[in-house]
Amino acid sequence: QAIKNGEEALGATPQAHPNRGGIQNTLGGMLFVRFEQLRARNDLQKGIERSENALATAPPDHSDLAAIYKNLENMLRT
Repeated sequence: QAIKNGEEALGATPQAHPNRGGIQNTLGGMLFVRFEQLRARNDLQKGIERSENALATAPPDHSDLAAIYKNLENMLRT
C-alpha cells in the first residue's frame, strides 16, 4: 500500500516541484525494501530508476542529496 500511495503522490506532483526528487527517492527506497523481502528484480530496477531520476533532478545543494546517493549506492551494490 505504501508503494501505491508513493506512486500516486509522484503522479500528482508537478515535474518542477521542489519535493518531486524527494518523493522519487522515497519511492525508490520503498521498492528496494520490497525487493529485499520478495527478491523481485523488477522492484530493484524500478527503485534504481526512481533514485536515478531523483538524482538527475536534484539541485547540487538539495538537502536530500546525500540520502539519494546512499539509496542509489545500496541498490547498485545489490
